[in-house]
Amino acid sequence: MDDELSQRIAALSGREREIFRMIGRGLSSKEIAVSLCISKRTVDHHREKMLRKLNLSGFAQLIALQPISSPLSRSKTASGTLDTNRHSCLLTHFDKLVKL
Repeated sequence: MDDELSQRIAALSGREREIFRMIGRGLSSKEIAVSLCISKRTVDHHREKMLRKLNLSGFAQLIALQPISSPLSRSKTASGTLDTNRHSCLLTHFDKLVKL
């Protein structure tokens, strides 16, 4: 990766870098949205902003910047345990529905 591109990646917002890493892990926009408790539309908006900031013409180029990772590890943490953030997010949404 060249220095200019590295600087552009460093200039991404914290949320954009988080989504960038999740894309690298093979998660879809919908999976990212559930995991972060945001809408898919918000994830798509961040993806579009990343494309502009990184001066890329399409999502395939964004994926090409990602290190290769196994899609089987998508819902696992670095230690190999299940990602409880995703499950707690679902429980939060469920609790909100129950209160309605």
